[in-house]
Parts: sequence; structure tokens; C-alpha cells
Amino acid sequence: MASPTTSTQDYHANPETPLSTGDAVRRDMMHELFGSSAESENSMEHEVMNEDDGDSYELSNQIEEDGDENMEDEEDLFGADKHACEELMKNGPQSGLEFESRERIFATYQAFAKVKGFSIITRTARSDKYLLLSCGRARKPNAKKYTKKINCPTRLNAIKQDNGNWKISTFCNKHNHDLEPQLSEFMPAHRHLTTHLKVLLEAYDRAGSRLCKSVRTMEVLAGGPSNLGASTRDCRNHVDKMRRLRLGDGDANAIQKMFKRLQQNDRDFFYLIDIGDDSRLRHVMWIHPRSRAAYQDFHDVVSFDTTYLVNQYNMPFGTVVGVNHHHHSILLGCCLLSDERAESFKWFFSNWLDAMGGVQPTAILSDQDESITIALREVLPDSIHRFCLWHIVSKSSKKFRGIANFEMACLDFNRVIHGSFSIPEFENNWLDFQVKYNLHENSWIKNLYEIRQSWVPVYSKHIFWAGMMSTQRSESMHAFFDNYINSRSTLKIFVEQYEICIVDKIRKELQAEYSTKCRPITCVSEFKWESQFAKVYTNNIMELLQKQVKKIWNCNLILLESDSSSMDRYDITETRTSSKYPSPNELHFMVEHRPVGGYFDCNCKKFENKGIFCCHILKVLVFKKIDHVSERYILRRWRKDVYRPHFSISFAGAYPHMSKEYKQFQEMEQEFIKCSNLAIDSEEKISFVKDKFKEIQRDLKRWKPAGTISLRSQNTSEAIEIDAGNIPILDPVVVTRKGRPRTARFKDPAENRKGRGRGRGRGRSGVRGPSVS
Repeated sequence: MASPTTSTQDYHANPETPLSTGDAVRRDMMHELFGSSAESENSMEHEVMNEDDGDSYELSNQIEEDGDENMEDEEDLFGADKHACEELMKNGPQSGLEFESRERIFATYQAFAKVKGFSIITRTARSDKYLLLSCGRARKPNAKKYTKKINCPTRLNAIKQDNGNWKISTFCNKHNHDLEPQLSEFMPAHRHLTTHLKVLLEAYDRAGSRLCKSVRTMEVLAGGPSNLGASTRDCRNHVDKMRRLRLGDGDANAIQKMFKRLQQNDRDFFYLIDIGDDSRLRHVMWIHPRSRAAYQDFHDVVSFDTTYLVNQYNMPFGTVVGVNHHHHSILLGCCLLSDERAESFKWFFSNWLDAMGGVQPTAILSDQDESITIALREVLPDSIHRFCLWHIVSKSSKKFRGIANFEMACLDFNRVIHGSFSIPEFENNWLDFQVKYNLHENSWIKNLYEIRQSWVPVYSKHIFWAGMMSTQRSESMHAFFDNYINSRSTLKIFVEQYEICIVDKIRKELQAEYSTKCRPITCVSEFKWESQFAKVYTNNIMELLQKQVKKIWNCNLILLESDSSSMDRYDITETRTSSKYPSPNELHFMVEHRPVGGYFDCNCKKFENKGIFCCHILKVLVFKKIDHVSERYILRRWRKDVYRPHFSISFAGAYPHMSKEYKQFQEMEQEFIKCSNLAIDSEEKISFVKDKFKEIQRDLKRWKPAGTISLRSQNTSEAIEIDAGNIPILDPVVVTRKGRPRTARFKDPAENRKGRGRGRGRGRSGVRGPSVS
């Protein structure tokens, strides 16, 4: 948008002063362009300024303090006469010119310096009546290896007049170095972050965008890096400055203030901060009201994981994750712990249980960590505890490395675990596996067998786990956090980004609810029982069921025993194909059906474990021509026609921390966007809007309020206004993690090959605690 011409009282030349022909021409141009006025003096007074050589600073800092109005384009500075602009750019602001403010001198001399290819700085004087602008390479060089100071004599002196204007007394334009016009954009005086760029940076930072991506986006919007007007370092410095100003206290006090604010907005918000004897933060936990309400419906199975680092203190981030009716992960509690000892986990689990009304989860899944096991055994004795299966299986590639037929051993190990459908079958398969590969004396195999009830699926498949066999739910939540935080995040930045992350997660849950309610899934068959499930299941659960429906055609049924009054027994042969195995694999399952009452049971235990029918039971439904299934086989937790209390609870966090300047700028920008949207369909409207904005700019530049009040809040934090308490909390110390350092973390081939979100790099820890080896 083109800027209007400036006020007509910017420059004043003295017509009484003898001038050369060239000077007279320039004076006439200045008079025509900027409204020059005559002075009663017959000569220009050259004042000597007393400089403080120990105090100088870059012009860009001064401009930032005085506001964005200093960064005006050439049309604003020099008028519409291109010849006059070229003349001024060629010779610079000459002695005798008078400006209405020191800001106008800054902007004019800066524009001249940018065209010529040098930087400028402002030098302080003992009196505020004097102003000295010099070349950025002025002053004597110091002893540093690299220095830009070469005592360049170029300078501009100005004196404040009785009428409040500033007059140039002397102007020296003799450089002792080469000028670099093509490099002007890299010089400090010509780099500047406008308010618009600052607002964009703040918004991108709050959204969790990486700075490099934010800068690239702004460069695209500006039409290239050279048009941005600032470097990546300038942007980074501003973001760091905003973070410090936003939360000026230490990390511990910052998160305490934020939690207090959230609790004021919603009294059901729960948080606890544990402080050590040295007044340092040790542990912190928090649970949002929405999570507490969701736990009422989904407390049957949860996962707990602490293998994620999200802050510069190396404090492990622990999450309690459940599964909602859309089969999505939901966050049921968070903690930051100073260590991974059993006492720390006891502190979290006991307080988390109190916050959840004392209701223990039916089953809980965690990593194979001795400290977690001790804490769960003491705090949650009624909960069934199980180890993450994936982490155990993934170690096989390392443990079997010395075996001759290494790859086949890993495949057979998986067959023993996943291909055993009864406890006696598993026992036999395990023994055969040991004999085949001579692993009788392998300590890892021995220890795994001793704790087999805590990790082998066949021992817990009759228990509902919502399909969870590993802590993948927790780690997928961690992978979701990867887009917002990293291992260098401070605690205060982490908490802010956590709020935004949770809002995004809630939005995805609402999107799934919308799809279920407004775009129900269609049936893939004409079976009436599928229509029955489709009416009550959410879309995601229905998709899981339909995968089983499609497998019906891979199953063959043999009636073993039939008794219409008691029970029918069927042998189901399922043919499975896999890229791991050279030939199709045939598996046999037993299905029992009791006609009286409509009871079904399959030894694969998919319904007991996941809450949906397996393809083997569905095969019996087709064979028996059953159209309706008892309601007992439609779990409440998967239904879409059930009221969920947590959906009525709004999330009070996420976006309350924007600065006052950001909010004010955003309000004005929204009005501009409204006008642009109304005018975009007509050239006449577009011209009308441009003319009106030019008129507004002219009025704003001539604006002279009675008192100048800065709208910026650079020394105080606008984000948090709650007293942190009388006793300050010190930041935590950096935690020494268990196991080998993160940089030396071993990754077995399966982990490198499959990924599964565990090798993301950002925020990942090293080996997690003592495991059975």
C-alpha cells in the first residue's frame, strides 16, 4: 500500500543565508516538497557537541524505541518529486535544513545511508539539545581481531531550536572506507522489525512453529528475504525478548502463576507443586477438568510413560493416557518429575488418584521399569499392571545377535508370543523355542519367563485393554507434542505450548465427534447385525469392526458339536497372509454359541480384549443366520448415543497470553481485513479503499496528541497478573537420567526400521530405567 506524502512542516531552510546556485536549487526543492520557512538568522550556527565516547548504540535500537513511524518509505520522506529525491539521495541532508523532530532526522539520514551503502549510529551528547549521527564505522578501533571501527569522520550534527525543531548545523560526508550499497540490507541500522512482523513472530511462536519456518513464511509474504527488512537473528532475538518479558520470573514461579490463573478460571483445575528443602521445584503435576470428567467414562484402561524429555532440565514428562469412544488417545494427567525413583512415582500416583476421586483404573500399562512397578504395586494395588510388549520384543534383535540364524530366531520369537492362544500352548512353544536355539542359559530369556504373566498376551487377553499391548498410546501423544516443544524448552515455554497442544487435541476429538454424528459410516455388507452396530458405534470403532467383517471370507467353519438347548461348538480355520512368512498361515479357533441368551465365546478373546467381535464369531452369525446381537456385546464406551460429561466442559487455557500490543494490532488488522474482503470483488472498491487508507495515513502522520503515551508494555508481563506467593520457588536442577546418555542411546534394527515415532530425536530420552536383562 503506497504511503501518502508527509506533513508540510518537516524541513525549514534559511533563505537569508548566501547559497550557491546548486544550494539555492536544493533549497527551492525542499521548500516545495516539505514546506520550508524562512529564518531570521543571517548565518547558520555550528555548534560543538560534547560526546561521550563510551556510550553509543545502534540506530535500530533507537528506532525500535521510538516506534515504527520512523521506518517510512521514500515517498513519505522526500515527497512525490523524483528529481528532488534523487538530488537529496546524491548529496544527503545539507547544513541549514530544519526538521520538526529528531525522528525525521533519523529516518532521512538513514534512507540516505541505505542508498549509499553505509550504516549509521547515534552518539550521545551531554545535553539533550544536541544530536550527533555518525557513520557506523566511526570511533577508534579496539584490540579485537574483527572490528568495524576505523574512525570514519562522516557525521551529522543537529541542534534543537527554540521552536522545538531540529536544525542541521554541520554535515560531513567524507568516508575513509568503501561504501557497499548492495550490502545495505545486512547493516544493523537498516534492519528493523515492524510491528506487523513482531505480531506475526509472536503468533507463530505461540503456535509452536519453529523459528526458521516462521521466518521463511514471512519472507514469502514479503516477496523475498531482501524485502523482509530484518535477519533471522533479529527475529530470534525478538522472540527471546518476548518470552522473557512475557514471563519474567523463573520457570518455577512462571508455571505456578499460570496454574493459579487456570484454577481461577476453573475451580476444578487440579495441580500440585512439590518443593524441596532447598526451595527448588522437584515435581509438578496437573489435570484439567476435562480430563477428570473423561476419566469417569474411560478409567478402565490407561497407559503411563515417562520416556519423553521436553525441557532443558531433563525432567521426564509423565503422561497418563486413556482411550476414548473414538479410539483416540486422551490425556488424563501430566507430571514433570525431578528423578525416576520409586518415591517420585508414588508421589504422582497417589495425588493423581486423589484428583480422580479415588477410582483406580482397572488396568494400567507401563514401561518395564522397576521404580514404576514398585509405586504401582503400593499405590494402585487393585489395578492390573502389565509391561509394554513392544519394548520387550524390540530387544530381541539385540539379545539374539549371537545366534547363527538370527532373523529366523526373531520371527520364531514373535510366533511364540502372538501365535499362542492358550497358556499350555505358550508353555510348549516357549520350551521348543529354547531348545531350537539353545537358549536354556540365556539370562534374558530366563528373566522374561519369570515375569511372563506381566507381558505375554495370552495371560491377559481375557482382560479388557482397549486394544493396547504397548505404551504406543503414550508415545503417540508424545509424538503429537513434538510439533510444539523440544528438549531445549524451558518449563514456562513448555507449559504454554502444552496448552496449545491440548487445544489441538481437543479439536481433533470434536472433529471425530462431528464425523460420527453428521457423517455416519456406511455398511460394507447386507448383514442386519452390521446395521445394528453401525447405528450405535462411532465411526472409528465401526471401521475396526468392518475389518473383521472383511475377514469372514478368509474363515472356514466346521460344526463340531450341536445342541440346540445348550451349546454349539465350532472350529474356525482362518487363513492369514503376511509378508514375513513365505506361505499362508492357517490358524484354528474355537467358537462356542449358546442359543439360549445369545452367548458367544471365542478363544482368541478379541471381544474381551478389544470390545468388538472377531471375524470368527461373525462367521458363526452368518452361518446361523442371526440378525440381531444382544446389547451386552455393545460396550457403552464405544457407543455414540451416550452422553459424555467431558464434552460439556470448555478448555480455559491455550490462547490467553498474547501481549497487549499484539491484541491491539490484531483488532486494527481485523478491521482492515474486513474492508479488504468487502472490496476485493471490484476495482472501483479497491481504489476507494486505497485512497481512504492513504488519507488515514496522512492524518496519522500529522497527528500531534497533547501527550505521547506508548502502547508498548516492554518492562512488564501482560500474560500473568497473579501473585506467585510470598515464597519464591527456585528453578529445578538439571536431572541426571537413568541409563546411558541420550546421545549414546542404542537403537536396535527393528526400531530403526519400523520407527513407530520412537526415533523422532526431539524430546527423546535414553534407556529408561532398570529393565530385566
